[in-house]
Amino acid sequence: MIGFLLGQAALLVLLAGAVLLAGAPAARHLPGGSRAGRLGVTLATGLLAWGTALGALGTAGALRPLPMAALCALFALTGGAALRRREVRQALGLARPEGGAGLAPALRLGWVFVPLFLLALYPPLAFDETLYHLPTVEAFARSGGLPFLATLRVPVFPHLAEVLQVPLFLAGGDVATHLLPLLATAVTALVVFAWARETSSASAGELAAALFLSAPIVVALATTGYVEAMLTLFVTAALYALDRWRREGSAAGPGAGAAGWLLLAAAFAGGAAGLKYLGLFWLAVAGLGALVLGRPAARLRIGFLFGAVAAFVALPWYARIVAHTGNPLFPFLAGLFGHTLWDHQPLPAASLGERLVDLLRIPWDTLFARHRTGLQPPFSPALALALPAVALGALRHRPTRALALLVVAWAAVWVWLPRDARFLTIALPLASVAVAWALAGPLTELLVERLGARLGRAAFALLCLGALATGPLYAGYRFWKLGPLPHDAAGREALLARELTGYEAVAHLDRIAREGEVAFLCGEERLAYHFLGGDLVGDHTGPAAFDRLRLAPDAATLAARLAALGAGYVVRVPAACPWPLVESGGAAGLLERIHADAEAEVYRVLPAAAGPSG
Repeated sequence: MIGFLLGQAALLVLLAGAVLLAGAPAARHLPGGSRAGRLGVTLATGLLAWGTALGALGTAGALRPLPMAALCALFALTGGAALRRREVRQALGLARPEGGAGLAPALRLGWVFVPLFLLALYPPLAFDETLYHLPTVEAFARSGGLPFLATLRVPVFPHLAEVLQVPLFLAGGDVATHLLPLLATAVTALVVFAWARETSSASAGELAAALFLSAPIVVALATTGYVEAMLTLFVTAALYALDRWRREGSAAGPGAGAAGWLLLAAAFAGGAAGLKYLGLFWLAVAGLGALVLGRPAARLRIGFLFGAVAAFVALPWYARIVAHTGNPLFPFLAGLFGHTLWDHQPLPAASLGERLVDLLRIPWDTLFARHRTGLQPPFSPALALALPAVALGALRHRPTRALALLVVAWAAVWVWLPRDARFLTIALPLASVAVAWALAGPLTELLVERLGARLGRAAFALLCLGALATGPLYAGYRFWKLGPLPHDAAGREALLARELTGYEAVAHLDRIAREGEVAFLCGEERLAYHFLGGDLVGDHTGPAAFDRLRLAPDAATLAARLAALGAGYVVRVPAACPWPLVESGGAAGLLERIHADAEAEVYRVLPAAAGPSG
């Protein structure tokens, strides 16, 4: 256990160091701001630089250890040269300036990441993580390129987060990929802290970071392989950099000394679009914000600069998608770009009135009626309780009003999307900063007035701790639910068998199948990632769609369809895969059952005469 923990901790330190080195050159071009803000933005820049460079390697088919090591050496040279300058280290809080406070205030909440680090070391269990995120990472690592993965529900996507996970996957296995969202969440908290502190007070910074980290859903996304933690970081960093550009003199135009903030805002917005299609909304928001905040005479240059930088980051991912599919938003908008085997089911129709009700119900649904928001972990009750204060603060304070309007605008977009609370978390940092702006000052003044300066500050710190508590408490609940942290193969197998329906059947297939063999999986599609010996294919869409084989009219047709997949085995989870032909014995001459347990069955495909291909 000690060796396992130390190994993963060392990987986390190496990841943070590599990211810092990659982003350090940018720190020389960031005037103003706090050390916490510049450090947070520098780390976000490093993640973006690594992701963009790894994407280029993957496009060239060179996403392999030696080219990645060369890339690391390049970043070490450029970043090391920047960090040798004392003014850069001081700007980032890595060298304490005379009379300065360093980064100590920003680290008071750092203890929260100890339970989060431990929670991140559990084997991957989250649905989309095992359905297509990790299979994509594994395929990239195997091939050294960025192939079109036809048997996945999402064969091609903006994959900036996945290429960032490839080095971690190669170095420490699938568990190590969780270190990326963990680092992204820590950097987001640092940026949130800096944003509220710079524009209000030290107490506002601590309250904003505490509120962000208090949401159980933030804890869940920080410790699993979803991309929302990275997306949240890039959106937050883009808007923070845009606000810093405004405060440092956006009226002077893009050629002024604050232009570094504008360029980073564009890069982060492009990075958000390179992570997920939802990032396109925030790219548009940041671009419009740059135009509105800039000097009218300079808007043409601002728009050109912003667009060029954002396109440099995001366009390669969309060019790849178009090259494979002809649809820049594949697999969506099939009616416009053409239908494929991967079409998604349209969302249920709803009236404008119903969507308005859904919008107003979001605080309740994300806390108590989570069946309406994808059964994701809840949001922070402290944020929900603070909504009236934000509404009042928005009437008096223009920046609070701007952030509150952005949060409401994103919520209004969300009610037209699949109802998954993960997508709402992108706006949680903005909501946390808005609440801190509205509440920190009045609360601090009230407590100091009633209790005195020292006791008042201590009471405010206790309030922050109370607001924060729901995040660590949720982590404790997850520890209790999952049981002891597995640190070896036996512990991992026991946990997966306990948590994944049908896992024992897949483990049996692993023991008997030869390397590279293909099996068809019917039901419980996220099991596919856990078949180590070859390819386990099967999903609701694509060439291995469940219904395409499950509803085959006869054994000859089924044999032809299995042969087209190259499948020598079938894994079936009966509770999730009713199969009339198999249950009636109609496939007895084609499928031989070789394993059965309480949850699943394994069949060997027998030689059979090929029938119509169907």
